[in-house]
Amino acid sequence: MVVLEPSKGRLTNTYQTGGLRLSYNVIHLWDEEPGPLMADFGLSPLAVLALRTGEESAAARVKAVLDRINTIDGPERRRQLTLDAASLATIVLDRLTLSELLRRYPVMPLYVEEMPFYQEALEQGRERGLKQGLEQGLEQGEVRALTRILQHRFAGLAATDRDRIAELDLTNLDRLAELAFEFRTVEDLRHWLDTP
Repeated sequence: MVVLEPSKGRLTNTYQTGGLRLSYNVIHLWDEEPGPLMADFGLSPLAVLALRTGEESAAARVKAVLDRINTIDGPERRRQLTLDAASLATIVLDRLTLSELLRRYPVMPLYVEEMPFYQEALEQGRERGLKQGLEQGLEQGEVRALTRILQHRFAGLAATDRDRIAELDLTNLDRLAELAFEFRTVEDLRHWLDTP
């Protein structure tokens, strides 16, 4: 069993329930020297989480691991190990620091879009964009509906009146919708637009 993050206590090397007993080796990565992990390309992503000595920062370790991976000849293997190292790096680095590191690192632009944290940020951006687009669409629809109602009610509206209605925020559009049939004249509407 490989433990990725420090825990409050040490894990035991056995598990027992009923008549079942499992024995395994527990490896606490944060206690392991990075050298043996870095020596084996397949294990090198795990070195991101290994013991750091002295002043070595997590970002420096991640960069060292990525440098090591970048020496691999096979592009597909390099890509996968890079993704693995970056995914593990999310445990020791905040997303902003990791993003800045990945942007500066020459091999990473090819793979950043495949990383889970990037996919999550992209999805959040899509959701936000969709929500904003939906809100803008609703607002534009409300402007069109109110403008048509008021044009019909007052036998036409001046272009300046239509422009002023289009500039209202959603709250004032809702208020105008509630008051639209209470205005007796277009002057009542214009007075309201002057002081909503």
